[in-house]
Formats: sequence, structure tokens, C-alpha cells
Amino acid sequence: MSADLSNEETKRSTAESSTTDDATPQKNTSEPFSNWEIFKSSKIDVKVGHPVLRDELFSKYFVYKIQGADLKGYFETQRRYSDFEKVRNMLVARWPGCFVPSLPPKVLKNTQQGVVDDRAKFLHNFCKQIAETPHLHYSDVYQVFLRTRMVDLDPILHQYQKVRYEDIIRRYSAVFGHLAGKDLGSDTEVKIANFNAYLTKVQGLFENFRKLGKQAVIARREYNSNLVKFHGIMSNEYEKYVLAEYHDQKPGKSVFRDEETSDMNVAMGKFDEIQKEDSIEVLYEWIKAEGRDILAFKEAFTQREKYEGLRSKTEKKQRADTNSMHNAAAGKKSIGSLFSNESRDSAIARLEDKISHSTKDIEYLGTVQDMITMVLVHEEIDKFKASRIGKYHDVVSRSAHCELRCLTAVSEYWDAMLENPNLKSIENA
Repeated sequence: MSADLSNEETKRSTAESSTTDDATPQKNTSEPFSNWEIFKSSKIDVKVGHPVLRDELFSKYFVYKIQGADLKGYFETQRRYSDFEKVRNMLVARWPGCFVPSLPPKVLKNTQQGVVDDRAKFLHNFCKQIAETPHLHYSDVYQVFLRTRMVDLDPILHQYQKVRYEDIIRRYSAVFGHLAGKDLGSDTEVKIANFNAYLTKVQGLFENFRKLGKQAVIARREYNSNLVKFHGIMSNEYEKYVLAEYHDQKPGKSVFRDEETSDMNVAMGKFDEIQKEDSIEVLYEWIKAEGRDILAFKEAFTQREKYEGLRSKTEKKQRADTNSMHNAAAGKKSIGSLFSNESRDSAIARLEDKISHSTKDIEYLGTVQDMITMVLVHEEIDKFKASRIGKYHDVVSRSAHCELRCLTAVSEYWDAMLENPNLKSIENA
């Protein structure tokens, strides 16, 4: 069986307009799927800036500045974390079966600086991943998210809350038209079931990875902190108060406080700066993000199951209405109609109308279900696997470079110590 994924002309305008503050959906946020070939390869730049604290009468919260440019022009706005959550949930609903990048979890006491700085980094990564998926970036709700400067998005997003089957078919026909004619063969369900089972299995592994990574991060932070403290203690306490007593303030005895130790101080300052981006933390952040993305991909399978359930429920309802119509035509009354004054002809007409609507919904649901399956099997699963390989290689490379910079700084520190003339004089004695 194959799903109909041929291109269809969208009915929505793609006319340009500037960013606005009112609660009317903008023309510039409409979906450009009638011209998809132009938009799908367009360059998209986006950046999430540092968080800004807003202190209102009854609450404090952070907003994150988003700015960038795409084929529709420049955009700039400020969004709360909850806005990211809302728009992501809507993308999941409006693009069933598609992978929508994950968000960092909600954290209590989220006004702590460390928490919001980390969140800004993750939110930036979220927007970058969306930008790498043009059909999500140019989706109407996401364009509203980027281009509307209203503080409260709810009045606008509410207008997009309802998901219509016809709209899903229209979007998928335009965006995934290249899949037209591909088969949903006998191995389709096997591929979906196997990958879903795999994701479920590795969820537990990533939880173990996360715990080990957290322990490694704590241990590394303690080591880095203690090395800096060690330098300070030896310089400002031991040599100043203890060693000085032993050599009666004679010059040429200190190592950490000697005039010749400037190279050590420079090396320690360099290390103190470099260790802020630690190789272990790079790996740890990747592990956490990877675990969240695995859960996010499972949502695509959940959406497929949802539409399977909706179709089954609609078919069951249609069978019940058909039985009721036959009973009405035969002059039989159901328990529900015993106390109704509705005439037989009126009841038959009403049930025929319901059956007609159900038939149309079943047809739409079948098409949507086939499209979701097609996109999962021939697009999303393979794309997700490939992206994981790329991300893994990138994070390992970044981690290795971080570690080398850190080791170089530590090596320079100890080398500078060994080059101290006071130590060399002892070695040459």
C-alpha cells in the first residue's frame, strides 16, 4: 500500500508583513507550503540570548531574547520558558509522527543564575535544531512564536489549537511529496516496532549514563577547584607564614611567592578560565540531551498510536450509528430513543448525516495514519539515526579538544614550577 503524498496547493497566503503586537495571526506567519521548494532550502539564522529577569508585582521570571532571520525576513522577540513548552507541544500535535527536538526539564527555583544560564544554552540548541528542520521552523505556530512580540501568546496560539485532518494532509502532501509512491510493505510495522523497542531499552541505559556522568562532573569540579585552592594556599598561606619562618625571610627560597613565579600565576589563571568548559561536562550535557531526545522521538510513535486509536473509535461509532439507523428504519426503538419525540424520518436523516461525517473522518484518518507511517519509516527514523551519529562525533571531538586545552594548561603550570630558579638551584646543588 502507498500513501498519497503528492503536492497540493495551499489555500493560505504567504504574503509578507512586519512583526506586530496585536492578537491577530499575521500574514507573515502563514505556512509557505505552496512554495515549499523555495523555502525548504532557505538559510535560517537564529540565536537565543542571555536571560533577562523580569520582576513583576507577584512573580519573578526570566525571558529569553530570540533573534534571527529567514526567508520571510528578520525576527526578534522575547519568550518565557513556558512559551517554548507551549509551542513545542503544538508542533508535536500539528506534525504527528515527526521528531520535534526536546526541551530541558522544568526546574523549581528557576531564577537561580546557573539554572537559567544552562537553560538559555539548551533553548538556543532547541531553536537551532528547529531551524535545521524547515517544515517546523516555517510552521504557522512557530512563526507566531518568533514574530509576535506580545508577552502573552495564549490568545494567538488558541486560534491554532484545533488540529484538522485536512490541514495535516495538506502539509504532509507538500513537505513530504518526495515520498509519493513509496510502499508501506510488510516490513513497515517491524521497522517501527523494532526501533520503538530499541528506544525503550536505551532509555534505561541513558539513565545509568546520566548518573555516572553526574558523578564524574562532580569529581572533576572538585579536582579543578582544589587545584586552584592548592595554588592559593601554597602561595598565600604556607610560604607566607610557614616557609618564611624556616628560612628567616631569606630570598630565593619560595616557589609560589617568588618573583620568578609569574609564569605559574599566568598558567593557573589560564587553567582557571579553561576549566569552565570541562570535557566531562560536555559529555554529561550531551548524555542528558540525548536522553531527552529519545523520549521526544517516542512521542512520534505515540502520535501514530493516537491516530490509530481515533480511527478505530470512529469506525466503532459508525457501526453503532449504522445499527441504530437500521433499527429506526425497521421501526424499532432503542433504549436511548424511548423517551424521544423525534420522528422516524428525522432520526434516519440525523443518523445518515452522522454516518456520512464518520465516513469522511475515517477516510481522512486512514490517509493521515498512512502518511505518519510513511514519514516515520522512510524519513524520520533514518534521519534521527544519522543525526545521532553526527552529534556523537561532534561532542566527542569537542570533549577531546576541551581536555587537551585543560591538560595543556595544567602541564604549563607544572612546567613553570619546575622552571623556577629556586628549584633548579636545589636540583643543581
